[in-house]
Amino acid sequence: MKYSGTQIVSKLKQAETDVPVADLCSEHCITSASFYRWQASYRVMDTSLISSLDSG
Repeated sequence: MKYSGTQIVSKLKQAETDVPVADLCSEHCITSASFYRWQASYRVMDTSLISSLDSG
């Protein structure tokens, strides 16, 4: 499944609320490698930039 930037950020924010990464990955059927790759890529972006990426 391909996730949009907004969906990815939503999942990353869930991890910031003390949800264990393993549980989050299991719940959304993603690998921990994908999660950490997303974290590295999206950590510096704000939501307005991500929204523009999703629409373009």
